[in-house]
Amino acid sequence: LYQLRHAGEAGPAAILAALNRPLCDLYQNRFATAAACLLDAGRGEVTFAQAGHPPALLRRKDGALPLSSGALPLGLLADEVYE
Repeated sequence: LYQLRHAGEAGPAAILAALNRPLCDLYQNRFATAAACLLDAGRGEVTFAQAGHPPALLRRKDGALPLSSGALPLGLLADEVYE
C-alpha cells in the first residue's frame, strides 16, 4: 500500500487490484471476496470497490443503500479491473 499511496492511486479499486495480483500467483484454485471503502465524512462522500463481495450497505438517515459492483473475487483473474 505504501507504493500505491506514493503513486497517487490509493483508492479502493487500486487497493483491490494490488491485492488481487499476488493472490492469483499464490493460491491457485482459491479466491476471496473483499470490499474496500473510503469515507470522506466532511464532504459526505464514499468511494468503494468490491471484489465479488455481497453488496455493502451504506446507512443513511432515510434507510440503507446497497453498494455493489460486478467485479470478480480476488485471486481468479490477474487482470480483473476493479471500479
